[in-house]
Amino acid sequence: MALLPLEQGWCVAMQIQSQADIERLMIERNVSFVFRPSVAELPDGTWVARYPAADWSVMGCCSEEARQRLHAEQLSRMRGANHSDWKVEAVVRHFAEGPVTGVYELDNAVADSVIEAGTQEALDAAVGLP
Repeated sequence: MALLPLEQGWCVAMQIQSQADIERLMIERNVSFVFRPSVAELPDGTWVARYPAADWSVMGCCSEEARQRLHAEQLSRMRGANHSDWKVEAVVRHFAEGPVTGVYELDNAVADSVIEAGTQEALDAAVGLP
């Protein structure tokens, strides 16, 4: 019996439990994952930033401050004993549920060209953002 695309995605998702599993998957599929945070302005003028599938977020007075705080919080959490990796959860959801906002699966040739270009514009074009 052939698996339907969603079933195939679910099978892949069930095999992902760690960063090492993501790395194995990237090698097997010849892809790279790109994760972009969501950053949005709230009605009160503050900004909130969150990584895909993260169960935490940060606030800032502007989008740049929110992004900086998000990066700092991620580094702090990585050092914590109870660190849970939002990237693992984001990739699991990507395969189990379909596209997840902020999670992009790029062919390695495309990822290499983005790295070579070294610009935000190249990354935006690769993930299909204006």
